[in-house]
Amino acid sequence: MAFMKQDIPNRVTVYHDNVDQEQELKNAMLPEKPRYFNGSPTYKADSVEQFQSKLEHIGMSLDK
Repeated sequence: MAFMKQDIPNRVTVYHDNVDQEQELKNAMLPEKPRYFNGSPTYKADSVEQFQSKLEHIGMSLDK
């Protein structure tokens, strides 16, 4: 399971508790490469809701 938080303006930080899930998200988000904030990947998005919509668009969910 992972949770998302907007720690930085225009970026969403994804906190994972599973390394495999982090790698899967990283691969699904290509060609965008994450930046890191306190060791967790961050992705471009104006809000958490926008990022969740982006994930749904590529067929991913972080609820599992």
